[in-house]
Amino acid sequence: MLHSLPRPSRLVLGVVTCLSLAACGGGDDDLTSFANVTTSRLSAAKYSQKLVLTLTGQKLGQDLQVTAANCNGIARSSTAPYVSTDAISYYTCSLDNLGPGSISVLRVSDNVSMAQLSFTVPTPVVTLSVSQSGTAKADVVVTLDPAKAPATVANFLGYVNAGFYDSTVFHRALVNMVAQGGGFTLAADGTMTQKTTGLRSPIALEVGKGLSNVQWTIAMARTADPASATSQFFFNVVNNAAAFDPSGSNAGYAVFGSITAGTATAAAVAAACTSAVTGAECVPAPAVTITKAVQSS
Repeated sequence: MLHSLPRPSRLVLGVVTCLSLAACGGGDDDLTSFANVTTSRLSAAKYSQKLVLTLTGQKLGQDLQVTAANCNGIARSSTAPYVSTDAISYYTCSLDNLGPGSISVLRVSDNVSMAQLSFTVPTPVVTLSVSQSGTAKADVVVTLDPAKAPATVANFLGYVNAGFYDSTVFHRALVNMVAQGGGFTLAADGTMTQKTTGLRSPIALEVGKGLSNVQWTIAMARTADPASATSQFFFNVVNNAAAFDPSGSNAGYAVFGSITAGTATAAAVAAACTSAVTGAECVPAPAVTITKAVQSS
C-alpha cells in the first residue's frame, strides 16, 4: 500500500520564517538598534585648550563609552557651539599636559571598538604680531614652558585665546632692558587706557623652578605684591637676571618662556623711546600695537 509523503509541519515553517527574519535584521538582534559610528575626527591638539572629538553616525546618544588618556574630563557636549544629536556627537576634554594621548570609543552593548584615535600635545607657541605706526607688521614668537611654569603659562594662554591682547599696546619701555605690554589700549586721540574688560584674577608668583630673566625671555609684570600678576608681561631684551630673579627681599618676576623668533623686533620695541638714556623709562612712540596674538601650536 502506497503512503502519501508527509506534509511539512507548520511549526517547522514557523521556525524557518523566524530565522529568516532574524537573518534579515529583525528581532532583538537587530544591529540597527545599536549606536554606529561612521566617521571620527579630532581637532588640533593645543596645550591648555579643549580637544574636540567629532563622531558622525546613527543613534550616537546611546550605548557609547568614550575614554581618554592625557586629556582630562572627557564628556559629551550639549552646549553651543558643540550641540550633540543622534547623528553627530561631540566630546570635549582639557589638554593640561604635553606629549602623546589617545581617545577610545567603545560600543558597550557588544563590546565593539568604534574608534581609536591618537594625538600629541606639542610645546605651546604663541605668535604676537606687532606694528608701529607707519611700519609693516612683524612677529615675535614665544615658546612657553608649562613644565616649569604651568600656572603662569595657563594664565597667559587664557588671555591669548580670549583675544585679550589684540589691539593692546606696549606701554612701557626701558631702553636696553625691557619692553612691557599686554594691559593698555590707545585711543585715536592718543589717550592710553588700562584694559579691564576680560581681566582675570591675579595669579600666584611662580619662581624658583629653573627659569631666569636672561636675555630673550618673557616674564609677567606685577606690582609690589608678588601675587598680583594679571595680563601684563615683558620681554627681557638683555640679561636681567641680577635685577629680576628672586634674591633676598626681592621676590622676583616669573619667567614662563622665551623668544624663539623675532628678537630684533622685541629689541626695537624696547628702543622705541624718545629718551636715549640707558635704563630710562618711557612710552614707545609712535605706538607699538599688538595687532594679534595667536596660539600657533
